[in-house]
This record gives sequence, structure tokens and C-alpha cells, in this order.
Amino acid sequence: MALARTTCEYYTQRCAENRGSYYCIEGPKWCDRFPKQPPGSYPGNWARCTRDCLQVCDAETKRRTPMMCPVNPEEPDNSLPWTSGQNFGCHAACYAGCALGAVFAGGVTGALH
Repeated sequence: MALARTTCEYYTQRCAENRGSYYCIEGPKWCDRFPKQPPGSYPGNWARCTRDCLQVCDAETKRRTPMMCPVNPEEPDNSLPWTSGQNFGCHAACYAGCALGAVFAGGVTGALH
């Protein structure tokens, strides 16, 4: 799956796959609320970095192997951004890392270890 990165399309894709409220309600709601200023502006760079980071982190930590007819379908994710361990880890790492302008050499999930 190609990530939309600086847009919120990732949550639309994951909603269709997962059907949980995190991807169908919470993710899109908060993603759309992030400022969309041009590159080089504040908080535009932080918002863009955070939006990208959260989508990449989610994809890396909840990676699934696509199957035509999955035997065990993915459980719907009905968590909030701060209630699940994986969601909390991604949000904490991305908010802090983007605020500090950090680049994670080990990828986004490298910041979680």
C-alpha cells in the first residue's frame, strides 16, 4: 500500500481494510485538523512531519501481509490515539521527534525502541 504521507488518505485506505473507529473516525478527524501551511512555515513543517510520521509509524507497527481471502481478518482498531501501546508510542515519538526536527536513522519505529 502506498502511503499518502502529507494527506490523510492513508486513513481512508485503512478504514476500508480495518473498519475500526481509529481509522474511520479518530485518525481522519485529527489528521484533518493539523495545519496545512506551505513548506518552510511554522507550524506547517511540524504538522507535515507529524502527519507523515504517524502514518509511516502506524504502517510499520501494524504491518500486515495482504491476502485475497484472509483466514484471520484483522481485528477492528477501536482505540484512541493515546489508549493503545502502539498508538501511544507512535504519537509520542512523532510529536516529540518532529518538534525537535529529529530524523530517525532507524526509521520511525527505530525511535520506539
